[in-house]
Amino acid sequence: MLYLVLFIVGILLFRQYLVESWKLLKQSIFRSLLLLIGFYFIFLLLSALAYYWLPVSDAVNDDNVYKIANTLSPVLILVVLGIMGPIVEEFVYRHLLIYRLSSRIPVWGCLLLSSVLFGLLHMHSFSDLKNMMPYLIIGLILGLLFVVSKYNLLIPIIFHLFNNLSVLIPLVMYS
Repeated sequence: MLYLVLFIVGILLFRQYLVESWKLLKQSIFRSLLLLIGFYFIFLLLSALAYYWLPVSDAVNDDNVYKIANTLSPVLILVVLGIMGPIVEEFVYRHLLIYRLSSRIPVWGCLLLSSVLFGLLHMHSFSDLKNMMPYLIIGLILGLLFVVSKYNLLIPIIFHLFNNLSVLIPLVMYS
């Protein structure tokens, strides 16, 4: 319910910014696709290295998603966790914490802050802190993608949607 409210409020508050992002996306579709593909490969490489070098196991967040997948409607899971969740998170972590805050602190500071907070959001206790690295990595990738795309919010939204849905679709199909 919270994501639904935040989703609606975000769409209403940021609709003009989203329209401008859509125009930018259409003007540079090839560049946008290259950014998405290139950053996805960087994300895969960094995630693989993190899992290889660090004692990362299944995070509490992952366990909670598995539990939800067994109790809620697959359509509801895909809509809330696969679509609304990433869009709301991009409004907060990229638009508010990077775009808006960068007028007060350097962009690199905003990137670091948004990445750490993104990682912490996906943790449910400090005992799960060691599993924060994959979320920190994707938070950093999404933030860098946002900055490199000249603050086009649709680029990290597309990346985030793809990432979540690529995990959730098989999960709901086979659970």
